[in-house]
Amino acid sequence: MAEAGITLKPVYVGCSYQYQFVFTDTDTGQPLDLSGYTAEMQWRLTTSAETLICSLTTANGRLTIDGLSGKITLALTAVETAALTANVIQWDLILTTTGHVWCPLGGTLTIKQPVTHGD
Repeated sequence: MAEAGITLKPVYVGCSYQYQFVFTDTDTGQPLDLSGYTAEMQWRLTTSAETLICSLTTANGRLTIDGLSGKITLALTAVETAALTANVIQWDLILTTTGHVWCPLGGTLTIKQPVTHGD
């Protein structure tokens, strides 16, 4: 299983972004079965900040779960990242299934302006 305190690869404003988490059983190395789970991730400047920078959920399609393979994919389009402002933000991932809420990961993410501009 991945560990908390992860720094995700940077998001570049105006560029598509994808990141994949793979959850495995620490004893067997086999994928964890995430079938039946939903996922939610929030991006904020600090953990206590009221302002939400980005909400990613299985409901809004920004997070997808491949249950049997233990994979969760985060995906944003170039249009979605164009609305972001360069900054370092905090995030966490909440997984929910009947009777169980699990926060396996959290960390930081840098949102950057790309160097290359379409002139």
